[in-house]
Amino acid sequence: MKSSIPIPGCAVLAVLMSTPAAAQYVDPIGIPTPSFGTTERAPSRPEPWSAPVERYYYVEHRAGCAIDTNGTPAAPRCTIPTTLEAGSVVELHGSYPTAHTNGDRIVMNGTAEAPVYIRGRDETSRPTITQPWEVRGTYAVLEHLEFAAAAGTGRWQLVVSRQTSHLAVRHNELHGTPSSGGLGVFDADGTGGQPLNNVVVWDNRIHDNGNLAAPDDNPANGADYHGVNIACADHVWVVGNELAANSGDGVQINGGRSGQACTNHIYLGLNVAHGNRQTGLWTKQAVDVVFSQNRVYDHRPAKGSGVGACVGGQYAPDYVWFLFNDLHDCELGILMASDSDLGTGTRLFAIGNVIHAITDSDGSFDAANGYTDCGIALWGGVNRYVLQNTLYDVPSGICSPAQQGLLSVWNNVIDTLNQADGFHILFPGAGYAWRGAANLFAPNRRLSIAGRETTAKPPLEDALGKVVAAAGFRDAAKADFALAEGSPAIDLIASPAIDSLYAAYEERYGVGIRRDAGGRARPVKRYDAGAYEWPDGTERGAAR
Repeated sequence: MKSSIPIPGCAVLAVLMSTPAAAQYVDPIGIPTPSFGTTERAPSRPEPWSAPVERYYYVEHRAGCAIDTNGTPAAPRCTIPTTLEAGSVVELHGSYPTAHTNGDRIVMNGTAEAPVYIRGRDETSRPTITQPWEVRGTYAVLEHLEFAAAAGTGRWQLVVSRQTSHLAVRHNELHGTPSSGGLGVFDADGTGGQPLNNVVVWDNRIHDNGNLAAPDDNPANGADYHGVNIACADHVWVVGNELAANSGDGVQINGGRSGQACTNHIYLGLNVAHGNRQTGLWTKQAVDVVFSQNRVYDHRPAKGSGVGACVGGQYAPDYVWFLFNDLHDCELGILMASDSDLGTGTRLFAIGNVIHAITDSDGSFDAANGYTDCGIALWGGVNRYVLQNTLYDVPSGICSPAQQGLLSVWNNVIDTLNQADGFHILFPGAGYAWRGAANLFAPNRRLSIAGRETTAKPPLEDALGKVVAAAGFRDAAKADFALAEGSPAIDLIASPAIDSLYAAYEERYGVGIRRDAGGRARPVKRYDAGAYEWPDGTERGAAR
C-alpha cells in the first residue's frame, strides 16, 4: 500500500498537480459544485485556551479527563457530546476509544451560517478513532481524523445516516481490518426518515478494509467491504479520494431492490482507485450517476466475486455517464453488466475515456463471446452511446452482446488489439439497432456485426470511419494518448448527434461537458476522433 495517492494519468494530472486537494476543491468536468463542504473553514481555536469556552470542546481520552465539561488542553473532556448545537467545534486528540452508534450516535445541528466541526487540530495532527461512529445532522464537517477500526468493532467504521443534509467528510484517513472498515452513506438502523442528501466525501484515503483474500463474496469472510457504500441518498459527491485495497469496490452505489428512485445524483470525480478486490467504482440501481476524470487501475478477477472491471455497474441504473476517466491494467475497462434485479434504467453513456492496457490475466478470453474481456463491455442497458473514447492495447474494443436496444459508436479511436482474434467492435443479431460513424481503427479493422465477421486493412475510409496503420498518438508507450501532429484522428468528421448529447447533458445537470480528456474545450460540429483534441479545441474552433 503506497503512502500517498499515486500519480494520476494525463487526464487528471494537470488539475491535481496545480491545486492541492487539501487547499482547494476542484470541480471535475461535468460535475456541479456542491453547495456546502468545500470552502468552509473552522473558526480559529481559542488562544489562550486556558479556560473552557462556550461551544468549543477539547476532547482527549486520557487519565484525568472529565465527562461533562467543554475541556481545555490542560483539562480535556473525555468524550464527544452526542448532541452538538450550531457553531460547535470539537477538537479531538490522541486515541479515541468511544463508540458512537445507535443511541450514542453523534447528532450535529449546524446551520449554513454556523456549521458544526469535529476535527483534528490540523492535517498533521490527526487523532485515531478505534471504534465505529454513526453521525447525522445538518451543516457539519468531519476533518483531519483517522478512523482505524479495531478488530471486531463491526463492519462500518463511519456511517453518515438518514436525517442528514449538508455534511462533509474531508481530509481524513479510513482503514480497517480483515473484518471491519469502510464508510457508509445510508440508513444505518433501518428506521427511515429523510433527508440523506448533499453529502461531500472529499480528499480522504480509504484503504485496507475487509479481507482481500476472502474465498467468496460473503461478508462473513471479510469480503464485500467497500471503501464507500452509498444507498438511498441523493446529491452525494465523492471527489479527490484514494480508494485502495478494499475487499469490495472502491465505491459502490447500491439503491437496492426498492431504492432506485431515492438513489440519485451521485457524482464520483478525480478519484484514484486501485487494487480493490472487485472493481474501482461501481453503481447498481441508481439514477443520474456521473463518473468523471477518475483514474482506476489494477483490478483483476477475484475468487467467487467480480470479473476484474475498472468501473461499471449492473441492475439497470439509468442516466449513467462515464466521462474522461483514465482506466488501465484491468480485465475490462468499462463494464455494464446484467439488467436483472428490478432496476428500470435504459440509458448509459461513455464519453471521452482513455482505456488502455486491458489484458486477459486468467486466460479466459473468448473472442466469439461478447461476455468476455473488452475495453468497453455493454452487456446490459438499452440505449448505449459510446463516443470520443480512446482505446489502446485491449483484447477487444467495444463489445455489446445484448439482444435489444441501440448501440451508437461515434468518433472513437481503437488502436491495437492484444488478442489476435479480438474484434474492434462486436455486437450480435439483426434486431439490435446499430449506428456507427467517424471512428478510427488501427492497425486494421476487425468487426463482428450480426454474426458476420469482417477484416479490413489500411488505407480505407467508409461510413464507419477510417482504417489506418497507426492512430498517431504522441507517445503510446508512455501512456500519452494525446494526438501527435499529422494524426489521422485530426478533423475526422463526426455525427451531429454529439452536439445534441452535449446540450442534453448541460440541460440536465447545469454544467457542460464539451471538453476533451485534458480539459480543453471541444469545437462545435467537427472534432478530432478519440479522447483528445489537437492541439487545442478552443483555438481551432473559430477556424472550423
